[in-house]
Amino acid sequence: GIAASLGQIGSAMADPISCHGSQGKRIYRLSLTSSMIAVPVGSLLSTTVACPRLLFNILSAIQITSAVFIADCALGLFSASADFWKSDFGGEVYIVCFAIVGGLEGYLLTMAYRYIGDAEEVPGIRRQSASRLLSLLGVLAVNPISFGLGFAIDKGSVRCRDI
Repeated sequence: GIAASLGQIGSAMADPISCHGSQGKRIYRLSLTSSMIAVPVGSLLSTTVACPRLLFNILSAIQITSAVFIADCALGLFSASADFWKSDFGGEVYIVCFAIVGGLEGYLLTMAYRYIGDAEEVPGIRRQSASRLLSLLGVLAVNPISFGLGFAIDKGSVRCRDI
């Protein structure tokens, strides 16, 4: 959700020539495609491969770090990194981060539902309630941020800036 809102801007910012260059368009195409493939693959993996809690937490940290990298590229959070993102290697890192965010979104979210469903010591009605609460919290956490970013993008506050 949130990475998708920043995807096009971040990839345009990674273009070494301008906001409308071919390199940025290539980065966006590959980022979006890899993310859209990674989400269902991650979800399928979580149904077949159990994830210990420690690994779940490590994967969550990796996803958050990748999302911060995407936000840095798109929003210029760390001005010293602008040259890195415009390099060939920076563009490739951007694509990989986008795929990681998507793949881990599919994996971690489905794994969270699996944790709830596999908790046999918890009565079924409570597991159902926890599952519904997780769905609601996912919407309440992501949608306002995505809405705010969409509004800022629409107003031009968040946009690609040729540097």
